[in-house]
Amino acid sequence: MANIRTLKKEINGLVYEVLSDCSVASFLNAEKDAEIEALFNKTMDLYNATMTKVYTKGDKKHYSAIKKELVDGVDAILSELQALINKK
Repeated sequence: MANIRTLKKEINGLVYEVLSDCSVASFLNAEKDAEIEALFNKTMDLYNATMTKVYTKGDKKHYSAIKKELVDGVDAILSELQALINKK
């Protein structure tokens, strides 16, 4: 990680992609809109928690842990979204 600005851009990019996927899934699966909205809210909660941690001063290990936590959270949300879409 080069600096905090780069980390914030990566966070915004990952969250934007997840929110876009949720929006498309909601459009294509209108009957599952409530469940997808819950994932949308979960994504925003993850974003808010992550950005709060970014603004807490720390060393490189601190920021590396934040990035790993974000990637793990995004992966979990996308897995839930995939399972929801594949569920009949």
